Amino acid sequence: MTASTDAVRQVGSSSTRPSLQPETPRVTEAGVDTWRLLFRTTLDRPPESPIFEVGRYRAQWFAGHSVLALEGHPSRDGLAEPWGLESAYQEVLSDLRDWGHVPTAFAGLARLDSTVTQRMSRHEGKAVLAGLAALDVPACDPVVRGKPHSIAYVHVSGKRVLGRAYDKGREAGTAKAWS
Repeated sequence: MTASTDAVRQVGSSSTRPSLQPETPRVTEAGVDTWRLLFRTTLDRPPESPIFEVGRYRAQWFAGHSVLALEGHPSRDGLAEPWGLESAYQEVLSDLRDWGHVPTAFAGLARLDSTVTQRMSRHEGKAVLAGLAALDVPACDPVVRGKPHSIAYVHVSGKRVLGRAYDKGREAGTAKAWS
């Protein structure tokens, strides 16, 4: 979420209090940021290091499961559009061939970070984050930072973050923090 200087407009009137009509949030970017692909395979010789590079991806070999994991950004230029994932996947296969290996099967996605940035008024952003902080998400504990400026949902059995919302303007240093 991005902070904005747009003010919430008062519309209509009431004998006791005015009503508020929020600005329509604008999506400024959307797409896939990071993915982790799993491949079933065999390797003629194990890699020298448990974590290594394949093309522009970070790779990890799990010998006991015969699984090779590749993690990185599917697009070189920011967020990947969903319809661009197939060509990004073909690029991964090309990177694997250049590395000297062709996997036996695609085993699935272990991670897919999709994101949407919405511009909204400061008051709307605060309200959205406060609402998300108050949600009861099954099997998750919320981790709330600030007033709030960041909310993460962590699985109750570990430290794995399953979802996150935050003030993008504050995080990027392009807008003032809530005050």
